[in-house]
Amino acid sequence: MATSGKELLVRGKLGDFLQEHGLQNSIGDIDEIVLSYVISILEDLGDDRNAEENIDVDQFVEMMDAYIPGFESIDSVKVCKWMFELSGLITADNQNENQNSGKEEKVCFKGDNSQRFPAADEQSEEINGNESVEEEEPDEEVRMLLEMFPDSCTLEITHCLGLSKGNLETAAQLVLERAEEGTSIKRPKEKTNITPKKGLVLLNDKDLKKKMVERYGYQDTDEDKKTFKPPPLKQEPKKMVRYLDGRIVSTKGERFTEIKKEDAEEMKKTYINLKPAKKYRFH
Repeated sequence: MATSGKELLVRGKLGDFLQEHGLQNSIGDIDEIVLSYVISILEDLGDDRNAEENIDVDQFVEMMDAYIPGFESIDSVKVCKWMFELSGLITADNQNENQNSGKEEKVCFKGDNSQRFPAADEQSEEINGNESVEEEEPDEEVRMLLEMFPDSCTLEITHCLGLSKGNLETAAQLVLERAEEGTSIKRPKEKTNITPKKGLVLLNDKDLKKKMVERYGYQDTDEDKKTFKPPPLKQEPKKMVRYLDGRIVSTKGERFTEIKKEDAEEMKKTYINLKPAKKYRFH
């Protein structure tokens, strides 16, 4: 299948997939950069035998969400199934194309001896030479923009160049605006597997903290031998005066007091004093 045919197939399938999951408003965001990225991923899936193990669906969804807002809301299982189905279609079309091209090479054309096809070795040398020339010639516009914006990734620079139709000033302005708005394409997170060198052991946070305390921490051993004696509480002196009905009934602090009822004045007149009178001696 030619490149244009692949793009048409992927554009149609991607549009149907977005419409199926309620993202029909994002179909207009599909451009050549999105199609080339999807086609490259799908071709890698078709060539890789262990594609199911090596595929990183989360990274693909994150990258597609940068181009097509809302793509991240689709279930990753459905995205993976759609990728494998479309990869199978592209692989089958590539095989048919290779078979047809092989048949065309076997056809012999009548003509003069001077009009002959170049040998296979010459063709391979020419192809390899062209590839080496293409590899030696980097994209100057992308390289210049990457030097101006080292924090931006190649996909973001390529996307802005495509929108500006190759104009460097417009592309640079787009990169700045998208960076300020937070809509720029960011580099995918790389999984780093740090392997310790020989003789080094990686410790977790708890063991590392313990080791640091043992090495640099100061421990006062005399502090453990001391006995802590809290100071006595400051108490007010005990109140010894007791009141009852606003009158002082005791000055010794008794808890209980005997209450005597006072007699009336008439009853007091009836009292008789039985105490003997004092004897006075007159000299």
